[in-house]
Amino acid sequence: MPYLITDEFDPKTNDTITYYQVFSNYFAFDDGTAEGGYGINGQGSRNAMVAYRFRSFLQDTVRAISICFNDSYMNRNRRAFDLAIWNDDNGIPGEMIYSVENLIVEPEESLNGFRTYILPDGVMVDGIFYIGWKQRSETFLNVGFDVNTPHKGRQYYWLNGIWLQSQQNGSIMIRPLVGPPVKPTSSDEVPLPEERTVIRIWPNPATDYINIEYDDISLPQPSYISVIDLQGRELLNTPYHERLDISSLRPGIYTVIIKSSSGRSGYFRLIKRP
Repeated sequence: MPYLITDEFDPKTNDTITYYQVFSNYFAFDDGTAEGGYGINGQGSRNAMVAYRFRSFLQDTVRAISICFNDSYMNRNRRAFDLAIWNDDNGIPGEMIYSVENLIVEPEESLNGFRTYILPDGVMVDGIFYIGWKQRSETFLNVGFDVNTPHKGRQYYWLNGIWLQSQQNGSIMIRPLVGPPVKPTSSDEVPLPEERTVIRIWPNPATDYINIEYDDISLPQPSYISVIDLQGRELLNTPYHERLDISSLRPGIYTVIIKSSSGRSGYFRLIKRP
């Protein structure tokens, strides 16, 4: 936890940087937060496929695949799909080496939760491999989409017999779990410090305002909301309210922090739209 040594007269609200590194049994490029949804729909999209490239630097076994599905109104994305794993063919998905048919889209109850689909036999991988799905209808599956993490050429979709690189600037929230057999469970949640999940904000991305929900029944008083930009500058500092006006902020990415006399109570990343 690095921090800055400041003089007594300098503000102390922005002199510490905290970073949590989690070592777990899965590969992931997304940051765990969905800002949008991803899928292929429309005429001709039946049997369409989506694949994301990963690389194992040693021989390993894929034991499960976790996918974050966004909630849809009246479960309209609750459709069947096939889970798939491909080998590499000169930088694009090659032969399908494993598939599980007729799985059902199942969003988790928790926000940004992952549904884990266990592969009973496991799939051995070594080097580059791809995981994804094959659609059974022309319905938008609404997989969580992290717009903050560019896929850098790792994300592909298949239509009309051709693999094409996705032009969407972000990453689908899909993760291969590797190693020993995985315990049967419906979600793949990694415990993080409590402050990571204390508050929720919506809408996100937002334009003019955000709503803030605090998990605990009582928030220590007095409490304040601080908004900090990527350069570490505090742009807003106001008493805690469940609705915050952000119209004065420029488009970009910010950190929203709730502070009280007992210390920092929680934080969240915010995307401000034009």
